Amino acid sequence: MHIILHNITKKYEYPVKCLALSDVNLQINHGESVALMGKSGCGKSTLINILAGLTDRTSGDYYCNNIKLSNERRLLSKFRRDNVGIIVQNFALLNNRTAYDNIALSINKSTTKKMIYDLAEKLDIINKLDNYPYQLSGGECQRIAIARALIKNPSIILADEPTGSLDSANGQMVMNILKELTFNGTTLIIATHDKSISNKCDRIIEMIDGKIV
Repeated sequence: MHIILHNITKKYEYPVKCLALSDVNLQINHGESVALMGKSGCGKSTLINILAGLTDRTSGDYYCNNIKLSNERRLLSKFRRDNVGIIVQNFALLNNRTAYDNIALSINKSTTKKMIYDLAEKLDIINKLDNYPYQLSGGECQRIAIARALIKNPSIILADEPTGSLDSANGQMVMNILKELTFNGTTLIIATHDKSISNKCDRIIEMIDGKIV
């Protein structure tokens, strides 16, 4: 998926006025892996949320494959459902569902049980699929969340600190899996503080005070 952002601005009015993003211009090529880096509060997560269609932009244009995306919630929701896999910092797992069921929340008509088990084996969580999130470690929950994002084979993967709860070995394993997907054309955008992760990406983008530098 080829992405172009033109003069993207995001302002918050509540609870306090804040300019989270200021005239962001960015082009990301089909199958490219990009790391967003910068201090906490620099706008990385806001940019990830706008790319995912989770947050409205105050102004500016967002294009995917030369199609301008509306700021209308219903259309953004459809775009996200059809194209985007999201990995968030807090896992966002359902505690009353097993690990398998949490992964299966993202399946589409072409997904099979074998695909879920194969991905779980790749992420070394095959023996955790019958467990509930409260029975798992933070690193295991993170890998469940990653499997949920990847199982629908999205065109875009957006990851906000995807390795933050993982030890270095599992972090590198996950990053290798994410990079593999880009070889088949998946566009990967990661917000991270970890240089060992960002250095595996094709490009590093630094952010300061809501701007790309």
